[in-house]
Amino acid sequence: MPCLRSPFLVDVICLQEVTRDYLHAILAAAYFRDGRWLISDITGSSCEPHGTIVLSRFPLKSLFQWSFPTSMFRVGYIAKISLDGTELAIATAHLESLNNASVRIEQLNILATKLSVSKNALIMGDFNMDARSNYSDVEKVRERRNTESTFTIRDLAVDQSALEDNLVKEVLSEYTDVWPQLRGEEPGYTRDSETNAIITDGYEQVRIDRVFAKLDQAAYEVVAMERVGLEPFEVLAEDGNKIHMNCSDHYGLVVTLKATQ
Repeated sequence: MPCLRSPFLVDVICLQEVTRDYLHAILAAAYFRDGRWLISDITGSSCEPHGTIVLSRFPLKSLFQWSFPTSMFRVGYIAKISLDGTELAIATAHLESLNNASVRIEQLNILATKLSVSKNALIMGDFNMDARSNYSDVEKVRERRNTESTFTIRDLAVDQSALEDNLVKEVLSEYTDVWPQLRGEEPGYTRDSETNAIITDGYEQVRIDRVFAKLDQAAYEVVAMERVGLEPFEVLAEDGNKIHMNCSDHYGLVVTLKATQ
């Protein structure tokens, strides 16, 4: 798997929608077999039908998992590490999909409450909530594209006062959305049907995979963020022909944190 052969030099990895087969591929990859990685689940018991996985090069002070109110097998993780004596909580989750805004906000409230005691915290994962549009807005664009094939979310007059993201900002009022902080107005789509051939279920251009930071500036600073997995790689299809495809229907995110002490 090219996605596993050449990863970034990272210290903590949070993955969502991991199947048992993909977990086994991770565990078999040479990069993760150097004896330096701690993995939240090595049996795959949390990956039925799919799950969330945390991998860390740092020793973990604690690792906590819980189940959200959900009809889609959603769980959350909080891993706590210590860097130069300063604790950092790293939380990850895959929030409810589709037209379930109220469930997502409930799940996010639970996550934020569990992190309330942490002075330094990162929340990352598949939020299924875009910063500039709602699920219903994407549906409107799909309908419009039946007659205007080039119509995109940027052409739609989105009601900013009704954005689900307004509720996200209320729940995470102590946190900063890292992408706009560092990348300004760049759209940063993590699901992009215009560039990712894996997405075949209709138009979608959204930034639903996100990272939020609550940091004591005397301890940590977020200095860089980028998307990964944008370039397709060559694989053999079932019919023996070579095709190009991406690692996933979501682009990944890499965030760099710097200790300021």
